[in-house]
Amino acid sequence: MSTPDESSKRARLEFSAASGDPKAMHDLGYLFETATPPERDEARKWYELAIAAGYTDAYFRLGYLLNDSVAQQDQLTAIGWYQKAAAHGDRIAMFNIGILSEYRLAPPDYPAARHWYEQAANAGHTNAYYRLAYILEQRVTPPDRVGARHWYEKAAETGDARATFNVGYLYETDDPPNYPAATQWYEKASAAGYENADYAVGFMLDKRITPRDVAAARRWYEKAAAHGDARAFYALAELAEKDNDPMTLVLYERAAANGSASAMNWLGHHLWMRSSGRNAAAATAWFERSAANGFAMAKSNLVKIGVAPAPPEGQTPVVPSIRPEIVPAPAALGLTASETPTGIRAELDAVIDDSPYRHNAFRLSGLPTDANGRLLRKRVTEIDATERLGVPVAAATLLPVPLPPEPGEVKAALNQLREPNHRLVQELFWLWPERDGAPISGDLDALERTWLARLPDATAAHNLAVLRHIQALESPRGAHAETWLDALTAWDIVLGAPDAWAWLRARTEAIGDDRSGTAALAELRAALPAALLHLHANLIVRAAVTGDRKSAELHLDVLTRFADQIKGRSGSFDAATVDSVRDAAVRKLAAHTRTLSDDASRAIKSAPKDAGATAERLLDSAKLPLLVIDGLRPVTDPIGSGAHDDLVRMAIACDVAQFNETRSVATSLNILERIGPLATTPSIRDRLAVEWAATAGSQIAGLCAAARDKTDGDPKQGLQLARELLEDTRIPLARMRSAPKPDEENIGRASDRIATAAINCVVGYFNETSELAATAEQLDRIRPLAVGAEALEYLHNQDKVLAGIRAKRDEAKRLVDTCWFCERRTKVEAAQYRVGLHNNVTRQGNVRRWNSLHVDVPRCQECKSAHAPGAAISALARFFGVIASMALFFGLLGGLFSEGHPASAFATAGVGLVVGIVCIMAISANKEAPDRAHKYPRVEQLLAEGWSRGERP
Repeated sequence: MSTPDESSKRARLEFSAASGDPKAMHDLGYLFETATPPERDEARKWYELAIAAGYTDAYFRLGYLLNDSVAQQDQLTAIGWYQKAAAHGDRIAMFNIGILSEYRLAPPDYPAARHWYEQAANAGHTNAYYRLAYILEQRVTPPDRVGARHWYEKAAETGDARATFNVGYLYETDDPPNYPAATQWYEKASAAGYENADYAVGFMLDKRITPRDVAAARRWYEKAAAHGDARAFYALAELAEKDNDPMTLVLYERAAANGSASAMNWLGHHLWMRSSGRNAAAATAWFERSAANGFAMAKSNLVKIGVAPAPPEGQTPVVPSIRPEIVPAPAALGLTASETPTGIRAELDAVIDDSPYRHNAFRLSGLPTDANGRLLRKRVTEIDATERLGVPVAAATLLPVPLPPEPGEVKAALNQLREPNHRLVQELFWLWPERDGAPISGDLDALERTWLARLPDATAAHNLAVLRHIQALESPRGAHAETWLDALTAWDIVLGAPDAWAWLRARTEAIGDDRSGTAALAELRAALPAALLHLHANLIVRAAVTGDRKSAELHLDVLTRFADQIKGRSGSFDAATVDSVRDAAVRKLAAHTRTLSDDASRAIKSAPKDAGATAERLLDSAKLPLLVIDGLRPVTDPIGSGAHDDLVRMAIACDVAQFNETRSVATSLNILERIGPLATTPSIRDRLAVEWAATAGSQIAGLCAAARDKTDGDPKQGLQLARELLEDTRIPLARMRSAPKPDEENIGRASDRIATAAINCVVGYFNETSELAATAEQLDRIRPLAVGAEALEYLHNQDKVLAGIRAKRDEAKRLVDTCWFCERRTKVEAAQYRVGLHNNVTRQGNVRRWNSLHVDVPRCQECKSAHAPGAAISALARFFGVIASMALFFGLLGGLFSEGHPASAFATAGVGLVVGIVCIMAISANKEAPDRAHKYPRVEQLLAEGWSRGERP
């Protein structure tokens, strides 16, 4: 509806245009073009009139008007008008010709695109710089990399961040590559806001530049990861793995959550191969997600673990392929749509949902599709007779149903043909007569070859479509995607063939009921593409719900390949129809998964102790439906991701219920690992991370208690148990720290618990083995985990005890290895001072017995040399002392008891006395070494225990 001002403007323009004003004609066309809704036919009429009147500006507007049409002829016409505008110097027209030639023509005309981009670029159209560079780099043979770099650089000068990035890419992929230059351009692209450049800079610094700058690369990777770059998460995970960082697993999970198929495969391999125990279900789920994202190694891994069969070698289609050319739909097929539904769409949907061919009245009865009322009544009479006689209905000669029908079934099908729309749909899904009106008969293989040769004849295409569909639905040929693709391709030809709709118009006239007129045909034609694809959607849903993975994958493959086949072509099927069918299947599967979740919810309320088993059943049942959802739509699809989220929430609820009842951490870990591949949205991944953090705390408590118990049972294993505890708790601690809002207090308690338990294990080990070095080393590894006052005090006390023991051992070692006399130099084995001791002296008659031993006191060579003269003097002093004692004794004896007391005797005694005193002084002067030796701790200990000096009494 136009406003009064618009109506007034339109009236003025119409008056001026009617007066022959070419500009008014142009402006009036523009008014119709930009109206709400646009009046394209009126706009085109006035643009053409303006051109006819010589108004050249209308060239561009008319080209632009036709630009949006999907018809190839309109695209070519638009190019023609753009060329006229370009001839008048319109650089936007030049650029638009390039766009149409590159993107809208089928096949693309890259030489023309290059020519017109060059024209536009030389005329100063800045957007053409990038497009021309891209064509030179990617679309010409051989690529013109020099020219591409020139135009990318010109685009970069205008602020085009993509172009800046592409200059870097050209430097990176040059022969030889120029990595420093590539890095500089990537940094410029990043500064210009091109997010992909962040990862590229990190990659250059990490993998290409020499020497590597890992720290800088990590910063760039973190910047790229901040905006969800899966490659950056994967690179960070690789760096963490090389550093044995406990965050490795979490980083790979984040990479997988952002779409990294490599990370998904890594997680599958980790869960399959880890030493702590395999989680086959979770590993398989990651492999399957990775394979669904096209990662070849994951597909190979699925084969290795026996989940997927090996791909067949050299498989060829089991039926000849229909030519893939799609016949464009004509502008008019003589069908007039009605705003009021005719009901034929409902008939079509009902037939598709039931089976287009299994209950087809013409197939069951053996009648041709153009059978009139007389033939129908005659066939009913024949079936009545058959029923009375109790004999089976004669099977159709062509494509009979797998199981012979009952007479009542055939009669019911024929009776339904009285409804005109039902009959029209039934005729659509059965073989049509030959063009000359002859019924279909003869050898089916020969008919198939004839129909293939007659393509794109409408009747041949239709009959091939029916044949291929029945082969696909009811024979082993249905195991091959090519059979289904042939059927869809043939139906596409039928939908666009005027002769097919002329035949159906003739059939509606023959039926003679107003309810099946051209309006019904128009509605049928509009609904048929989606209905045919819905057949696949129904089969996909049925296979997913019943666990038939092979069938589900087959029909997913058919939809994917057919979507690729029709891409960029004019035809009755289009991408929007395929997407709508995918969406319908996703909605059905999402509803099914909600039902599974509702069943699980009721189960855990009635039997919470069995919640773990309920979670396993839920995850098993939903596995294939969710895989199929992922195959139908990207993970960002709201319905599909919603199905994932609902299921993850329910599985988490099951886990919470089972843990509250059983306290089984092992069950929780298994469930959470299985949930991991299913969590797709940030909110549900955060919810899962919270649950992981809670479970990790319980896991740590259990691991610590187990380590303590095992150490109590076998203290000698304490050191190894401490090492295993530190290793086994690294990932749980990382889980706690990676929660959306980490609970630092809880993390601190968990860390202290680990530290205290590990110290306890180490203390047990030391008390049993006295291994000081290994104990101290393990305490150093434990030290970073102790953060609370109690844990720190416990660690400090153990440090003090070890320090005291170490000091004693060091002193003991020093006593053994250092000269006891000078206390500086290292002992020499050959220079040791030997101290003799004895005890337990007994006498038996004139015989004495005793125990003796000697202690080697450490001494250096220098002290030995210093002690040597004193030892000699002492020995001489002892010798002369004995002589002096004898002289003193005998001198006194002679002097006292001899007559006259001779003076000589007293003189001898005096000399002996003097010599004895001198000897005693000499011996006393050289007692330092022996006295020092007897103060050696080991000697003193023995003396205190009752031993006496000297090796003998």
